[in-house]
Amino acid sequence: MIHITEHKPGLKMTGFISINTSVLKNPFCSINRCDKKKICSVCYGKYMIDRYPRLKAKLDSNYQILSKDLTIPEINEISGIIKNQNKRFIRIHSIGEISGIEMLSNYYEIIEKNPDSIFALWTKRPEIIKQIHYKPDNLKVVYSNPLIDKPSNKIPVYCDSIFNVITYGYAMFKGIIPNCSGKCIDCLKCYKTDNNVIIELIKADQTRIKKGSIKSIEEGIL
Repeated sequence: MIHITEHKPGLKMTGFISINTSVLKNPFCSINRCDKKKICSVCYGKYMIDRYPRLKAKLDSNYQILSKDLTIPEINEISGIIKNQNKRFIRIHSIGEISGIEMLSNYYEIIEKNPDSIFALWTKRPEIIKQIHYKPDNLKVVYSNPLIDKPSNKIPVYCDSIFNVITYGYAMFKGIIPNCSGKCIDCLKCYKTDNNVIIELIKADQTRIKKGSIKSIEEGIL
């Protein structure tokens, strides 16, 4: 019924599965991709869709299914698909964004039917999160700060952590060493603890460091 992404060995999310939706069908994503001050302007999801065309149809379908008010049999079917994956940690939206209250409600019901797994939901839309005055015990909500080079430690209501993205130049100027750089499975802060202020280097600059075209931030600062 829905497509579940299995993350390949060697990548940041090795060992995880994720539920993702289209960034092309979501009006919120389309609007924010036009703002150069926001991380959406270098959207990873758009890059993945362009690189892997077959992915587009799967994410489009997920978006359509999860944006409607699902019936109990539909919720049970999706929950069963996830349960059969037998994964402890599950991410919601390594690609995509919640479209509205219907999608969020669906996720909450699916999560509650999988109590043996721990979910983490990334979102730039805390105004939707606040519309439901509770969240499942096995869910962490990570507020994804949309602004590049504007790191914040202010965590919105009903969110557990905040995720910031900065550029190499900003990190060097401010003397900031990002605390999100390895594999998720070796950290799990977003899934296990609260009040995290997470800072990641923008992906283009991560690539430049890996290629050796610039020094690591640690080398440059220390």
